[in-house]
Amino acid sequence: MKKLLAILILSLTLVPLFAAGSQEESSDQVKVAMIFPSTVDDKGWSQAMYESGKRVADANTDIMVLEKSENMQPVDAGSAARQYIAQGFQYLVFHGTQYNNTVVELAEEFPQVVFVFGTSAEVLAENVISYQPATEQPGYLSGIIAGLTTQTNKIGIVGPVDGGDAAQYNRGFWLGIKSVNPTAEIGVAHTGSYGDYVKAGELAQTFINDGYDILAGSAQQGLGALQAVAQFPDKDVYWMGTSEMQFDMPEGYKLMAACSYWYDPIFQQMVDSFKAGEMMEAGEVFWLTIPNGGFTFSMSESNPLLTAEVRDAVEAARVELEAGNLDIDWQSVSY
Repeated sequence: MKKLLAILILSLTLVPLFAAGSQEESSDQVKVAMIFPSTVDDKGWSQAMYESGKRVADANTDIMVLEKSENMQPVDAGSAARQYIAQGFQYLVFHGTQYNNTVVELAEEFPQVVFVFGTSAEVLAENVISYQPATEQPGYLSGIIAGLTTQTNKIGIVGPVDGGDAAQYNRGFWLGIKSVNPTAEIGVAHTGSYGDYVKAGELAQTFINDGYDILAGSAQQGLGALQAVAQFPDKDVYWMGTSEMQFDMPEGYKLMAACSYWYDPIFQQMVDSFKAGEMMEAGEVFWLTIPNGGFTFSMSESNPLLTAEVRDAVEAARVELEAGNLDIDWQSVSY
């Protein structure tokens, strides 16, 4: 983890825009296409990425063009990508690990295009920029809250699949719980899908019936679990999420705390590179962390369980993360 924190802010170096094979017809604009597995109003995974791109595009309307394709299966994503490339798009963002094979294929076929792909800590090709969130960090902060506020000493994790940044978040959450409450019972269940809202709701319901009072999870499927928690307005059960946008939902009163991914620096680098007459160099991994601003983190302002003691404990851990003094060895957790 210390090695990870040492490379938190990646310096994305630049290469000439008009390298061999680049598309001169697009030289008057930076054109970015985004391909999503769900909709851009899903209050989670896809919306966070889309809104980051839109913030940067809205601030640079004179030079940045942003387009999107939603609910894309990998086979459909490949077809959409080829259409965008034919229209002169220089950057294609594939927001989902299910697009791995598609990105590898397209990157070889179109070396003049830069593909942005995540989440992944693997460099897929010389013209691919992978982004990887260190989700164990906000997961750890959420775990501190859960460990200090549980009334039944039973905490549940509703995960999508046991891999990628979801596994990092869940294990960071586990370690955060154990750091303040070693005796807590932690249950873990997976839906097997990033977008199975129904199954996530069913798992949450099972946990609640079994006496678990604080639940957590990541990916867009987590919205189903939050909705299940909200079916118990008179019961002290709460959700710890990975989308602060859920605070604004009707079910948001059951959201105790949440983090959000902050992808803005990726898009801003596209704009800054373009203004310099260059493109982002690929073959890099862009890490999102709390110290480099890759996440935001918020706690409910009205939940009575979030006492000053709890808030101070979270803040103390955040300060340690910022200073690089907190080693969250998420890979040490097995369940």
